[in-house]
Amino acid sequence: KKVMEPVACALSGVVSETATVAVTNRYEFCDLSHLRVLWSMTRNGDGVASGETDAPTVAPGETGTLEIPVGNYATAPGEYHLTPRFVLAAATAWA
Repeated sequence: KKVMEPVACALSGVVSETATVAVTNRYEFCDLSHLRVLWSMTRNGDGVASGETDAPTVAPGETGTLEIPVGNYATAPGEYHLTPRFVLAAATAWA
């Protein structure tokens, strides 16, 4: 079950080989610098690209931009899904 989702995302657009995602920080007291982004992209349900990048440093309650280098996959026809996952950048005792 999802208890808390401290990061919200919305695709802003895809230009050339880069997807731009609006990232909203729902934390009340910390930025997103303690997170990494694992992303994957599918076309018609088949995985076509994936990667990892640093999360943007977005202040609490603010919205920033994340650029994901998806490559030239989005030029082929089909239904695409881009899934960003925000995970802890470093191991912690509590997670």
